[in-house]
Amino acid sequence: MKALRVAILTLVLLMAAGLANSVYLTARCDDWTARLNAVTSAAESGDWDTARREMAALQADWQDKQSYLHITLQHEEINEADTLLHQCALYVREQDNDALSDAAVQLALEFDRLAELDWLEEEYLKRPDAKPLYARQMEKSKEIREKYFSIEDYMERGLGIKQENQESTDK
Repeated sequence: MKALRVAILTLVLLMAAGLANSVYLTARCDDWTARLNAVTSAAESGDWDTARREMAALQADWQDKQSYLHITLQHEEINEADTLLHQCALYVREQDNDALSDAAVQLALEFDRLAELDWLEEEYLKRPDAKPLYARQMEKSKEIREKYFSIEDYMERGLGIKQENQESTDK
């Protein structure tokens, strides 16, 4: 009977750790997405100094979490997000708003992907009609690029998140 209790307690602790990891990763990805939105908003308004500061803060926070991410996530996913983050930083340095908007959409999607639960993905892939996550991500990315003009347009029209009025910052 004692062995059964130990096994059940171990299982409960592992499930709790998995749930805590999921909550932590979701919170981090939400924070990174919010910082990315601040970068793109600043770039859209032409405030490249603020965009550079926000991008530097995003990159610093991302680097601080690398050890944890490499322990809990697949390396391919982390590398993809890292590549997109460096692309966004390059576009901010070059002040290329169009390229930044495209890369930011891809990075936001990658942050969403990082926050997903791996075991749910595995269960999904067992279905006969399942598409791999990358294929679904690319379909969503293509749909967003075709339907929206920028990440701000996607946020406002697609997600219902209103941005501050740009006219007040232009005066």
